[in-house]
Amino acid sequence: MSFLFGDDMENLNTKKIKYYVDSFKSSDRYKWMLLGQKYYDVDNDYKDAKNAYKKQNKADNRLIHASYKNIVDEKVSFSFSKDCTFQCDDVDYIHDVKKVLGKYFQNVLEELAYEASNKGIAWLHPYVDEEGVFRLMVVPSEQCIPIWEDVTHARLNSFIRFYPEQVWLFNELKTFEHLEVWTSSGVTHYRLDASLGEIMQLGDLSYPLRVENQFFNWSSGIPFVAFKNNHRELCDLKFVKSIVDNYDLTRSEAANYIQEVKNIIYVLKGYSGDSDNVAKLRAMINDERIILLDADDTESKSDVSALTPEMDITALKNHYEQLKRDIIEYSQSINRDLDKFGSAPSGVALKFLFSGLELKAAKFEQEFSKGIDKLLLFVNDFLNVSNAPDVNVVFAHDLEINESEVIANCINSKGLISDETILANHPWVVDFEQEQKRLKEQEEKEESKLEKDFKRVMSGEDE
Repeated sequence: MSFLFGDDMENLNTKKIKYYVDSFKSSDRYKWMLLGQKYYDVDNDYKDAKNAYKKQNKADNRLIHASYKNIVDEKVSFSFSKDCTFQCDDVDYIHDVKKVLGKYFQNVLEELAYEASNKGIAWLHPYVDEEGVFRLMVVPSEQCIPIWEDVTHARLNSFIRFYPEQVWLFNELKTFEHLEVWTSSGVTHYRLDASLGEIMQLGDLSYPLRVENQFFNWSSGIPFVAFKNNHRELCDLKFVKSIVDNYDLTRSEAANYIQEVKNIIYVLKGYSGDSDNVAKLRAMINDERIILLDADDTESKSDVSALTPEMDITALKNHYEQLKRDIIEYSQSINRDLDKFGSAPSGVALKFLFSGLELKAAKFEQEFSKGIDKLLLFVNDFLNVSNAPDVNVVFAHDLEINESEVIANCINSKGLISDETILANHPWVVDFEQEQKRLKEQEEKEESKLEKDFKRVMSGEDE
């Protein structure tokens, strides 16, 4: 469910706020956010699924697999395990930006990537603390209700955040729901009493903010920045949940089949027991591996025999192997079927293995680039920069490559593309800005040495 700006949004009263919160909590979007986090924590639905046929002494394995967690970890590590690079003509501006964002900004991006992957969208809240320091906070997406200006979800009109808050009242610790309603002019705080279903206004804070005896204002809008997983804001679980659930089920059924009754069917002749006695007999067979018969049972031809059936789980195995392939295909993950590509694939084969992941990561990084562009507007507000230069963000992929081949391509690209682009894509470059600085210092030293050598030759000192 998405909310768009309407004419009545100018006056967000408590009744309207409660409507937005209740509608969001009952929406499919909210449900998928909780499910995405749940499956990433390997708390899959099948673990708690009801078994209508569960009986005593019957196998009931619940094998829960971390397939979805691996999908998310793979994507996030591919795009964010290495520091991204800010390319800009103004080196001093980039230096100031990186100083404001802090040395742990890459960790913030990684946290946003996990949040967006699991919940479809992630929210970053830039703020200035009491000491006047620029800070960033990743807000849980299930606490955030954006009200958009447009159907493309590019501009915020207002923003509601709700979260649990514990308060001591008359020596009793009570839990309320705290609500923040953000607009372009400031933020208003409310408290929801679930037992009464009422919202009480606590106070408001308008812009500009007063920080260290200075007035500070966000001119770039409401200080919440969206980082989307894709343009539809869908979580990664949406595309593979049914397959992952069936994989858990099928593997569990295979385990049950192997474990059940130790693969033996017992034939009892001359035994007329009721269902309770049969259950006890079954337990005795499983636990003690013996059956007691009376001595005079031979006249009534009582007998026990065992049938050991051939266990055919080929169809079951083929099914869950196909499910594994489906999970890889529909999650656009790395195909690790080395039987097709050999034990050490390279070149075109390696490119093919990563093709699905690269396609998914490209769209993912495109959305994150938009988020970073929006974040830089708030950084510019903090730096009081009015005409900031353009910044291009380059994401360094964690990809097994043939370094010699990449370096050769960099050399061959000289003169065809800019030196900055070549430098940013060189496999040995860890910090683009630092490498630029080192190259500049190296060039200055070489120029200085050439100048000294030239003067020495011209003065005849070498003679």
